Amino acid sequence: MRPRQIVTLGAGSDTLFFRLRTQHAALTDALTVFETDFPDVIARKRDIIAAHEPMRALAADPARYRTFGSDLRDLDAVAEGLTSCGFDPNVPTLFLSECVLIYLDTQHSDALIKWAAGAVGGAGGGGGVFVTYEQILPGDPFGAMMVRNIAARGCPLRSIADYPSLASLKTRYTRLGWTETAVRDMNDVYYNFLAKDEVKRIERLEIFDELEEWHLIQAHYCMTVAVVPGSGVTTEAMGFAPR
Repeated sequence: MRPRQIVTLGAGSDTLFFRLRTQHAALTDALTVFETDFPDVIARKRDIIAAHEPMRALAADPARYRTFGSDLRDLDAVAEGLTSCGFDPNVPTLFLSECVLIYLDTQHSDALIKWAAGAVGGAGGGGGVFVTYEQILPGDPFGAMMVRNIAARGCPLRSIADYPSLASLKTRYTRLGWTETAVRDMNDVYYNFLAKDEVKRIERLEIFDELEEWHLIQAHYCMTVAVVPGSGVTTEAMGFAPR
């Protein structure tokens, strides 16, 4: 099986690696997962892993799981950390960012997106996919309230005013070196991209009738999927192409 890589930017307490290794072990034999976040966050996560034997056993293989501390605003530190952990730019790579980039000043998040495209794209690069989940639409009443509430907790959405819409995010990734980009809000993702059986299973777990409010919330979150050549993947092949 051809090697693959996942780089989680701002990993926090994410358990993706452990879920993949326990639920899809055969598919992950050639996969290496790299995680980075602030050094104190990574240190705390390492302590949690060390305290739980099943997690400790899964994380023991350095060819499969690597973590390092960095500030995403410091691209040199991110690049050096990945290199020291064995990151290979010639291997197809999935970059993941879940409600992380939007908390950075635009200049820093733009630089990170552009760096990632250059790291795996171009001549000889393995190519890659960048998947981002974050908030949009700060200008309507709900969006304005969302922005205020999050800012009141001490973590303002620093770049949402620069990239407030699906269209602006698509332009962003294309401008920063990603060849193909598709962006969809979470209503679209839920109704058109999740397996129908899974949607039915979820909806049977609890009766939920406040759909208007739920749809409003989901309209203010989106997924961006951007591709750079070399990965053998397109947004269309992923079923996420623009309509």
